[in-house]
Amino acid sequence: MRMSVAAQARLIGEHLGPMLTALGSPTELWAHDHNWSSADRVLRLLDDPQAAAFIDAVAWHGYGGSPDAQTRVHDAHPSLGAHFTEITS
Repeated sequence: MRMSVAAQARLIGEHLGPMLTALGSPTELWAHDHNWSSADRVLRLLDDPQAAAFIDAVAWHGYGGSPDAQTRVHDAHPSLGAHFTEITS
């Protein structure tokens, strides 16, 4: 299912993040889980302070685009983790 960045920000910032916090859940929220080529979507999501407050890491697939995208996101948000969730050779 494709969601706009604005819809993702609302879901995380207004619903999912607060719910997990209220439940005391140790669950981490990893944003994106997609290719390097769409890093601009990640940066726009992380520009939303309400959503960003609940995001612990960014998940990446090593396809499409350049690994430099991860560097751009890390440089803008160095406190977030980065995880590879899919890659093939």
